[in-house]
Amino acid sequence: MGSTVVLEKSQAIWRLTLNRPEKRNALNQDMKQALMSALEECDSIGPEVLIISGAGDTFCAGQDLNERKSQTDFDLEASIRDFFAPLAMKIRQLECVTVASVSGAASGAGASIALLCDIVVASKDARFIQPFLKLGLIPDMGGTWVLPRLIGEARARGAILLGDPINGEEAADWGLIWKAVEKEDLEATVDEIAERICQNSKQACSATKAIMHGSSSCGLEDHFVREAQFQGRLGRSDFYKAAVERFFEKKRVAND
Repeated sequence: MGSTVVLEKSQAIWRLTLNRPEKRNALNQDMKQALMSALEECDSIGPEVLIISGAGDTFCAGQDLNERKSQTDFDLEASIRDFFAPLAMKIRQLECVTVASVSGAASGAGASIALLCDIVVASKDARFIQPFLKLGLIPDMGGTWVLPRLIGEARARGAILLGDPINGEEAADWGLIWKAVEKEDLEATVDEIAERICQNSKQACSATKAIMHGSSSCGLEDHFVREAQFQGRLGRSDFYKAAVERFFEKKRVAND
């Protein structure tokens, strides 16, 4: 794996760092391949939490346009089909919980990488930017799918059509992200969240992701069928049995 993406593996919590700080972590071809390889490794081995961040002062500036400077006939359709769509699906379908730690700008595809994660924590001065229309394009990597679901169509249309940066505090107020914190508190906050997630059942976290992702494409009755199936399987797990035993033990001690 190239140095443009750094993957640190430490038992339950892995850390993936986009590592082209001199280029604001913009995605070139080498970085795209390294990023997909890192996510595939994560998918095959399976940590409980994957933290995604950017080196330096920027989370990710999106596609590196310098790479396309001399390619006026670059096939953007193939770019989405062969990389950006598979990347978005890979992030969304990982069984582990994904946590984006956003400092600085998350622009274009960089914003999508962050917003496709399960939990997004940003510094208050972070900026989520949709610059596509200024380039004569539409948001790719699922931007037009993700934004309306997170903040509603009215705000999504404004964010995309105007392209104004949304800072971390505003993003949290809108429900675009989970939380905005002071920049100096970002790393500690993300670490605490990751550690808390690891206290839960890995199976239950994965099942929660799966059923929530499917909830928008099925009716309530079908959703209850899936809910019962997941709950039935989890109810037979050792984690659940041990948790119930601990509950009654605490109750017994409290009553003694």
